[in-house]
Amino acid sequence: MTREEICRALAERLQACDLCPNNCGVDRSQGQIGACGVGDSPAVYQNFMHYGEERVIIPAFVINLCGCGLACPTCPERLRFGQKRLPTGSPDAYAAALCNYFEHRQMPKTVEWIGGEPTAQIKFVLETSWCLKERLPEGPLIYLNTNGYFDIALLDMMAGAIDGFVFDLKCMPACTSIVGGNHDYFDVVTRVISRAASLYPEHIIIRHLVMPGHVSCCTAPVLEWCISHVPGASLNVMTGFQDFERGTALPEADRASALALVHRLGRSHDMIDGMPF
Repeated sequence: MTREEICRALAERLQACDLCPNNCGVDRSQGQIGACGVGDSPAVYQNFMHYGEERVIIPAFVINLCGCGLACPTCPERLRFGQKRLPTGSPDAYAAALCNYFEHRQMPKTVEWIGGEPTAQIKFVLETSWCLKERLPEGPLIYLNTNGYFDIALLDMMAGAIDGFVFDLKCMPACTSIVGGNHDYFDVVTRVISRAASLYPEHIIIRHLVMPGHVSCCTAPVLEWCISHVPGASLNVMTGFQDFERGTALPEADRASALALVHRLGRSHDMIDGMPF
């Protein structure tokens, strides 16, 4: 598909939105709000140079987009993206502002579209990414940092705009109601990750946040699934869980068990908390 055809197809899909498996069907092109919490207008709530992402993609200029089709009980971002909007203008205007910032401040290694969930605003993401690549042909790689809960057909529209992916893989099906949100979460996301890995094999990172009490039921089988189905992907096992409302963090026993799992894999392209081990 040409860029014009992709934009037209995405605009048509917004008229009865089916970009994610919620299939809420609202007319977002007329400003109606979807299950993701956003309509048709670009909605960015922060953007900044980030040095705390995976070592292989920093410095990363992250762009946090409002909206998400999941309702994960442990998500700390939902309140943040519901309260703030930054001015963006058109995709070309936003790309021009980004390029000006990069050229006068610092050129990042990557640009990361993050959420919320960036595919809720995929038309703006792709149009801006195309503009960035035209303005900076030797510039940063562009990554989609995503929960993976979107229509798998969108992946085929991303060629030429998106260079790589950072996926979250949160939990196994039995723990979805506690950790991952929607009931079909695991089936949808694993299909999307598998397809993305076949289309974009060189730049796939899969993050897994270790949750208290979920090492045996989630962390171990999630790692096993990744090794079996997307062996070329780099895994980042993250042990920094904190529940600020309750003042709790990941127990040291869970952290030790998760790290032991990663070390047993013995793969040089995997990471612990973003760092090669």
